[in-house]
Amino acid sequence: MGMEWRGVAGGGGSVVVRGRRGGQRDPPRARIVAFGAALHPHLLRFPLRRQPKTPGRKRRVMADKAVTIRTRKFMTNRLLSRKQFVIDVLHPGRPNVSKAELKEKLGRMYDVKDPNSIFVFKFRTHFGGGKSTGFGLIYDSVETAKKYEPKYRLIRNGLDTKVEKSRKQMKERKNRAKKIRGIKKAKAGDAAKAGKKK
Repeated sequence: MGMEWRGVAGGGGSVVVRGRRGGQRDPPRARIVAFGAALHPHLLRFPLRRQPKTPGRKRRVMADKAVTIRTRKFMTNRLLSRKQFVIDVLHPGRPNVSKAELKEKLGRMYDVKDPNSIFVFKFRTHFGGGKSTGFGLIYDSVETAKKYEPKYRLIRNGLDTKVEKSRKQMKERKNRAKKIRGIKKAKAGDAAKAGKKK
């Protein structure tokens, strides 16, 4: 916050000295605005008294934190037993909306009994913020979701567990399979799996 020094000029006019914040009596780069006389601060009749400068406007924070969800390109996919659509999320005043919150709102919109059958992914926030777009899937049941969804999305939704594999073993198996052709490749893989189990 800047500071002001006020005093009375020799000719009877008032003088205002505005400068940067600091403990000095005569601030650096001071600007003197005089009515009646333009004088330097040390020529004033009375000593300057320090007054806090009124603070500038603060950036107003948006109080509205409401989230609006709109779906488009809605399609019922009977082949994969699911509903699929594009989701537009309007979230002014918020950086983003969590997937858990989106799933909860979609469940209420489409009357879904099990929230585990809802999948939302590939969200991108538009330039400038306030709007995000992504994809949504609602399966008829969790069993069909497990059947058709890729494993990484099942893991994200908590419907599957990630198996930690040794990268070295995976690479060795790949390099062994390079030397074999045809059915022997599968047999080599099965033998490697059997060896791990032992």
